[in-house]
Amino acid sequence: MGVWRFALAAGLAGLLSACGGAADEAAAAAERAQLAAMRRAEEAAAKPLALTALPQLHQCLGELSRKLKAAAPEGDINLACLAGSYQGQTDRGEDCLLRINAGQRSFNYRAGQREVQILWATVTQTADGKPVHNLESSDLDAQRPGVQLSQFTAVPEAVTETIALRAGQPVAGGGAAALPQIVYQRVQQGQLEELGCRFGA
Repeated sequence: MGVWRFALAAGLAGLLSACGGAADEAAAAAERAQLAAMRRAEEAAAKPLALTALPQLHQCLGELSRKLKAAAPEGDINLACLAGSYQGQTDRGEDCLLRINAGQRSFNYRAGQREVQILWATVTQTADGKPVHNLESSDLDAQRPGVQLSQFTAVPEAVTETIALRAGQPVAGGGAAALPQIVYQRVQQGQLEELGCRFGA
């Protein structure tokens, strides 16, 4: 009887060990997949936008804008089609860069000595408990769809910052590609500062 109990205990221990090993292996595989996805997102965010990608960008901005206006569920909204680096010059002649990282769900803007990162996040809730996000539509008109991320900082002073990416002005006759527009806005003590970035300049 003692031998039987020992064998049963040993068998159970082996089974539990095997289960634990499988769980550990699955967790490790999931972690590897997550790291690989993050690397792909980083690579996409670092990739400069090519002029040949402008039609897809215009379509992507239009689809995202429509979903945001319709208050689509967060799971239906993905920044992957915007991921990449948008480089140009500001109205003041400084180099500027907007990097959109779909993995981090962030807009990273740099112009001169200024660097701003805004993360896509829940900022409040509606009366019925639905989340309200800081990612919004920012269309100029039906032909120039766009999206923007905003953030509010209360300390040390109240500051609201917005980074917007919009499709460029369509060219009559369908000639040259319509270049996208990047706009950074900062409101502090009621004063608005706006800085445009000319893509490809």
